[in-house]
Amino acid sequence: MTPSNTLKNRIRQLYVTWIRPHFKSNLHQQRFKLLWMVWGYYPLFSLPHWSWWERLAILKKFLVIDWQLEHAHRPIEIARIATILSERKAAAGEVVIEAGCWNGGSSAKFSLICQKIGYQLRVYDSFQGVEPMSLEAKANNYDFSGEYAATQESVINNIKKYGELSVCTFYPGWFADTLAAKPVTVPVRAVYIDCDLAKGTQEVLQGVSQSLASDVCIFSQDFHIKPVREALLNPEMWQRYHLPFPQVDQLSEQLAVMRFTPKKISYVAE
Repeated sequence: MTPSNTLKNRIRQLYVTWIRPHFKSNLHQQRFKLLWMVWGYYPLFSLPHWSWWERLAILKKFLVIDWQLEHAHRPIEIARIATILSERKAAAGEVVIEAGCWNGGSSAKFSLICQKIGYQLRVYDSFQGVEPMSLEAKANNYDFSGEYAATQESVINNIKKYGELSVCTFYPGWFADTLAAKPVTVPVRAVYIDCDLAKGTQEVLQGVSQSLASDVCIFSQDFHIKPVREALLNPEMWQRYHLPFPQVDQLSEQLAVMRFTPKKISYVAE
């Protein structure tokens, strides 16, 4: 273990032992962490094709969402996704797919980005929490079953209050019954997967594999979860969906992005 990791673990242990027990709720804990992690929004200050006023405005809106809605992502993760999405405006009919939304914190942020650069946001979620895991999956892994549950109505209300509801469409149900059963037929510019399961991740890929834009970016918020990471790093899984093995870049402890071409498409001015 490196000295930096040792120090990090010591700080985490001090936080768990002496600070975390004093928080009244998970939201209060999230607000405290924001004071430490807010620096992660620095990529927003270099968003391509945004004015300084627009960058400051989106930062302010993101901070309000962080303060009001419990979520499971970090500022650096959303900021890096926003930077990649902002490389160019949407082509005709292009969409962004979010698979797993919990309270709609990430959805609200994505909706603001999508509204600015012309994408429609499709939000897929069971609205019943994480899908129950099989006995085999439970054997050697943490059981997320039922966690991160929120009603569709509450998610819609949260996006309406803090995001841009006009660009959103909702698809309730397990991914096996939505994305995998009814694949997307319009061009997909980006896919954000946050479902905590290898099974769900593969069902999402099955549903989008035939409609990916040439410069698509597939984000996994679950790259720290071993079964998910192993699935994404398995060339045979990508072959199953008739896709080449992508370039995989880990953007943070939990977030990775997969791309099939290093070529960037130039931004088209409005």
